[in-house]
Amino acid sequence: MKKLIGILTVLFILTSYTSFAQFGLDMDRKQTTESFDVKKITLTTTDSTLIFQRDAPKFKTSKRIFHFDNNGKCDWIVSTFECERCYLWSLNQFIKSKRDRWAQLDSLTYVSDKLKVELRKGYQNKPYSYIIKRIGN
Repeated sequence: MKKLIGILTVLFILTSYTSFAQFGLDMDRKQTTESFDVKKITLTTTDSTLIFQRDAPKFKTSKRIFHFDNNGKCDWIVSTFECERCYLWSLNQFIKSKRDRWAQLDSLTYVSDKLKVELRKGYQNKPYSYIIKRIGN
C-alpha cells in the first residue's frame, strides 16, 4: 500500500511538473516562479535562468532550467532526470499528445507546428534529459 501511494504521489508531482513546462514558454520570471511551490523545490537564479530542483528522499532528483531571452520571456526549458522511468514518462506526456500534433524529425527531435516549439532528447549528451525551445514567432 505504501508503495502504491508513493507511485501515485510521484505521478501527481510529475504530471503537474511536466504539464507546466509545455506552457512555461513565453512566461516571465515572476509567472514561472509563481507556478511552482518553492517550499518543496530548491530554486537557483542567475541573470538569465531559473533552476528548479526537486530533491526528496522518496523521489529521484529532477531539475527544470528555464532560460529567459532579452525581453524577459522564457525561450527554452531543459528537463533532466536521474530516473529513466521518470524521464520516459515525462517525455511521453509531450510526444504522445495528439492535441499538440508532434512530428518526429529524427530519432532525437520532435516539432509541434501548433505550439511553434521543438523538443530535442538528450540535451548536452545527458541521457535522461530533453529541451523544449521556441521556434519561429
